[in-house]
This record gives sequence, structure tokens and C-alpha cells, in this order.
Amino acid sequence: MKIVFNNQEYDLQEGIVGIELLKALNLDSKDIIGISIDGIIYDLQTPIYHGGTLKPITKQDKESLDILRHSLAHIMAQALKEIYGDEKVHLGIGPTTEDGFFYDVEVEGHHIGEEDLKIIEDKMREIIKRSLDIKRKNFQGKRL
Repeated sequence: MKIVFNNQEYDLQEGIVGIELLKALNLDSKDIIGISIDGIIYDLQTPIYHGGTLKPITKQDKESLDILRHSLAHIMAQALKEIYGDEKVHLGIGPTTEDGFFYDVEVEGHHIGEEDLKIIEDKMREIIKRSLDIKRKNFQGKRL
């Protein structure tokens, strides 16, 4: 597939993930949190199957907000599982919205209330400070 960046054309393999695409173009990915190809936004772990014009996305770009909110939704899910136990937390959908993000979640034996929010937020901050690598996993052909 052909990727155009800075008026140069590159031939790259279909299915390359964003972070590897940046490496192939010798771009420093330190401040890049996503990419846009012909206006379609991808995180750095998503396989890319179509060519087009590449635009790196940093925290300063307006497009970054949806990527950051999506990552925060996953961090919240991890925080819930660490607090209440992996086997007791059942996650539903968790999309981003115009104002933030949410997760439909059930915790066996516990009703999450206002008093839990500070605990969850503190756990999220702890997880963020760990600077864990984010990896995309596919299970039975489903993207997670």
C-alpha cells in the first residue's frame, strides 16, 4: 500500500500497525499518539489496510481527544478490575462521547456509587503512572 508523507510516497505492507508505520518512516513516535490517513483516525496499535496521505496526531491536535478518551476508557476498565477483581467486573460497551467516555459495567456484589469515583480515579492515575505499553489483542477474530 502507498502512504504519502511530506510529499514523499512510501510502499508499505498492508496490515502494518501505526507504531511500525512511524518507524518505517523514521518518525520519532515519542509525542505521536495516533495517525490520520486521508482523514480516518487510528491509534498506534491498529493495523492499517489502505493507503493515503498520513498525518501524525499529537496531543496538541484536536483529533487527539477521541484517542485519549478511548485510552482512558480502557484504563478505567483496568482500574475497575484491579479494585473489584477481574472475575467480578463485567464490561459492556464503552465508547467515547462528545463530552468524555463511559462504560456500561456491572460489578458482582457491589453497586458503584458516588463514593467509589475517587477510588477509581486514584487507581486510574496509578495505572497511568506505570507507563504500561498498550497492546491491541484480537480474540476469535474480534478486535478488542
